[in-house]
Amino acid sequence: MNYQNNDVVVLGCEGMLGRAVDKVIEASDYYQSIPYELGFDITNVTDVSRLTGAKIINCAGIVRGRYDVSAKRMGEVNALAPHMIAAVAKRLIHVSTDCVFDGSKGPYVESDEPTPSDHYGMSKLIGEIDYAPHLTVRTSFVGFGQRGLLRWLLTQEHGATVSGFRRWLWNGLYVDTVARHLVRLLDDPITDIVHIEGPLISKYELLDMLATTIRPDLTVSPSVSSDKNMVLKSERLVWGDAPDTTFSWTTMIEEIKDYYEANEKLPW
Repeated sequence: MNYQNNDVVVLGCEGMLGRAVDKVIEASDYYQSIPYELGFDITNVTDVSRLTGAKIINCAGIVRGRYDVSAKRMGEVNALAPHMIAAVAKRLIHVSTDCVFDGSKGPYVESDEPTPSDHYGMSKLIGEIDYAPHLTVRTSFVGFGQRGLLRWLLTQEHGATVSGFRRWLWNGLYVDTVARHLVRLLDDPITDIVHIEGPLISKYELLDMLATTIRPDLTVSPSVSSDKNMVLKSERLVWGDAPDTTFSWTTMIEEIKDYYEANEKLPW
């Protein structure tokens, strides 16, 4: 296929982040999303070769906690496939994670030595693309997916009390905010690895804000845990006066509320 400069292939559209990225592209006045064939396998050389010359945002990955997926398959998808894709792509934006660090010495900048603490973190680290013309984006996010914090919150019994870690620091973003950043970076000249940072918050504070917004029947109590600092800071990414690059959890919580109220009848 002959890809045009405004064509974008989003891998992992079945997942929460991929859907969000696809939505941003569909709303764009410039980019257009190019679908891939049903059954496309990012670990299959023949399938990947069909992407030659494309701009690609890779949101595909096996996440932590997928006990139905073997360690071998996680390695194939998270560690090996990104390099296969980079070999054929015109420009690849590859999504990595804060889990390449163990949280013992945060905040972390791009030049800090990664310290993954499990197979998931190691697989994502091996899959990072640190060579031109491509870009790996380390980030963390919440959203309405099949698993994760919001899913867990919504499945709690009515009136329950849940715990949040007060000493676990984090600065991720709402998934839609991450999606907008990824699309913005498609034609940015930056390469190698960058961190996308959001507002600093503890897991307790985040959980309390989310519960107040979408599950006000719940009580969130602070829990004492060992210190963990998963905060990502960037030495390389400067947005300047670019629109939609300043945000707060108050704003992102409102987005989450709007989405939830519009879709609350869905079987979360």
